[in-house]
Amino acid sequence: MIRATRTLMIIFVLCLLSVTITGAAEKKTTSKSHEEEVTLTNINTASDTALRSLPGIGESNSLRIIAGRPYAYKEQLKTKKIIRESVYNKIKHLITVGGGKD
Repeated sequence: MIRATRTLMIIFVLCLLSVTITGAAEKKTTSKSHEEEVTLTNINTASDTALRSLPGIGESNSLRIIAGRPYAYKEQLKTKKIIRESVYNKIKHLITVGGGKD
């Protein structure tokens, strides 16, 4: 009886460990695929609506971005004082100027 109980406990622990390991592996895969799904917004061609979908960009920031076009580098949003640095830091990984000059 003790041997059967011990065997069942070992099986239970092994099952629990396999579920934990599988769950951790799934999390890594999910975050990797999430990074691949990010679509960059081109600040030289994006519509007002597309710009407003970026975090921290409202109507006034969107209109200033459009009025300041064209941009050679995305950092010009900061250097030309189009948007605050804190807003730029939220969106810098989501925007591009096209042409590989990011």
